[in-house]
Amino acid sequence: MKFNRHPLYGKLKLFIFDLDNTALGGYVPYVRFPDKFCKFLDDLYCNGCNWAINTTWDPHGQWELVRQSRVKSHPLFYMGEFGRTIAEDTETDAVPLKNYLKKNDDKIKYIREKYMDVLFKKIITSFPIEKVFHYGHLFQVILPAGQGAALNDFILSEKEKYDEIEIIATENSVSARPSFLNKGLAVREVMRLTGIKANEILTAGDEKADIAMMSEKYSVYSVCPSNASDEVKKCVIKKGGHIGNGKYSDGVMEAFYSY
Repeated sequence: MKFNRHPLYGKLKLFIFDLDNTALGGYVPYVRFPDKFCKFLDDLYCNGCNWAINTTWDPHGQWELVRQSRVKSHPLFYMGEFGRTIAEDTETDAVPLKNYLKKNDDKIKYIREKYMDVLFKKIITSFPIEKVFHYGHLFQVILPAGQGAALNDFILSEKEKYDEIEIIATENSVSARPSFLNKGLAVREVMRLTGIKANEILTAGDEKADIAMMSEKYSVYSVCPSNASDEVKKCVIKKGGHIGNGKYSDGVMEAFYSY
């Protein structure tokens, strides 16, 4: 089906999607959009619906992926790093919106100094460490196998002290970021900049982090592929959205055309 025959044709102005396990997955090479998805995006664009990416990737990485793909149209915006950055597409790179980035980075600096750095030091001095990833706005610490129970006990005892950061602990790792950072933050700014309303936006995602941009405040319409988490599926169903039978981009396109 072409978008000009879709029930949302003329109503939908922006399609926002996640990358890993939503637009990407199931095809090689991994770091480019599948050809069918490229044609899908170009069809939307040619029929009056822009598209944008909202992911944990930095904007430059998103820009490179788009350039390596066979998509002819370009995104309205690159949203990245849990809403920390928004960038515009140019011929040479993704160019961040400076005022938006500075506002977020000023807030991140305060939260890092007061909360995140303190927690980070406690973790690395309390446990044996296998790997550490630190990106400024986010850190992840991976512990050797067998540390899960002790780590969970530690996080439970510390969590209430850090109300301005989101702490996520798994079996042998812990990550943290400022709690104000989420994918909905970036969508809200895009709506302010463009005047596009929630009832003109459709979002697609697969994991818990995508639920923020799927809020009714930011998008009336939402879809997900079959590989999405149960939390995302419940969110989509509650909104009257659709879940594709296929995985990754195939499932997203199928769900999109189920409206």
